[in-house]
Amino acid sequence: MKLLPQWKPILEGLRSEGIKIAVLTNNFYLDRARQLPTHSLNPKYFDAIVESCRECLSKPDKKFYQKALDKIGVKASESIFIDDLGVNLKSAKKMGFKTIKVCILLKN
Repeated sequence: MKLLPQWKPILEGLRSEGIKIAVLTNNFYLDRARQLPTHSLNPKYFDAIVESCRECLSKPDKKFYQKALDKIGVKASESIFIDDLGVNLKSAKKMGFKTIKVCILLKN
């Protein structure tokens, strides 16, 4: 998982306006000792990076979304949840998030 360069100015602009940004990722440890990094995201672009492997929860569990909300200090009704999977969006919507479904296109 890495941040596409074209998102950097967008994230910087949102954060400069006081908008809090969290990443919620269903990921896993890459090593048995759980010592290696699990992502390559630069935390300067985010208020929280919430990882399923570290929280022992994952999307679409509402408790996972609540962890993210608690970390950045906002309510679901004040938030927008963006994801590419309908099941994750459905769970977030039930909690009060506004939701946006995106299609992710990867270039080789």
